[in-house]
Amino acid sequence: MARPRRQEAFVDIAPRPVLSDRALVTSGWWGEQAVDVYRLPAGKSPQFEQTIRTRDWSVNSVSRQDQTLFLSSGYWGVQKIQLQ
Repeated sequence: MARPRRQEAFVDIAPRPVLSDRALVTSGWWGEQAVDVYRLPAGKSPQFEQTIRTRDWSVNSVSRQDQTLFLSSGYWGVQKIQLQ
């Protein structure tokens, strides 16, 4: 009996252009979840802007409309955040 071939998973880590002026990084531990927002000025290092505490759940998805972020997570629905 022939053994099935093992399938390899490949991750594309090629550099991509930045399509926004902000970067979001998850932070926190043990139920204290948060998202850190960094401004991405052209040609400079990222600059920390603010920490957003989530509603005790990790964020499932993020959408942005103008200067407003919409974070979906947990039982509490969508959290609306104004960027500074």
